[in-house]
Parts: sequence; C-alpha cells; structure tokens
Amino acid sequence: MKRPFRRKLRNCIRKDTFRYFVEQEKISYIWDQIILKYGPPVVLTDFSMEIVEDERAKFKKGIKESQFTLIKKTDFNQQDEQFINRLTGVSA
Repeated sequence: MKRPFRRKLRNCIRKDTFRYFVEQEKISYIWDQIILKYGPPVVLTDFSMEIVEDERAKFKKGIKESQFTLIKKTDFNQQDEQFINRLTGVSA
C-alpha cells in the first residue's frame, strides 16, 4: 500500500486504536512533533520501543520503524485528531 495510511487495530482493548504507516524519511519529524505536543518519550530499550503518553493519548513506536500506534483516550479531541491528520497526511 502507498504511504501514508492508517489501519484500525481491532484486537486491542481500546476501540480507538490506530496504526499509522508513514514515509521513512518523515517519521523522525512526525515523532518529534508528537513529543513536543504530548510529552517526553519513555524508551524501553529491551523492546526497542518508545512510548509517549498524556491524558489524551498514548503513542507507541518501534525505535527503527516508520509506523506508530495511536491509542486514543477519553480526552482525545477534534484538535488532536486534526493535528495527527495534518502531521501524517492521513485524512480520517
């Protein structure tokens, strides 16, 4: 499939969970913008994963991957949705 795109993950506990697939050359910029808006990452070196979380959302990304997972929380709002859509180039 052509990037960028997103897939709804249906096997997750939270129904509003999506995996975003973006171009390799854009993932660093996208991830940096997520960190600026939602807070510093927790790096799990044993799993080669970074997690960014606040009261609105949880983001997970493999350290060398060009995809990330968004788990929306109750406080995730329309402005957050628009921010992610603009950032990734994916329309909802």
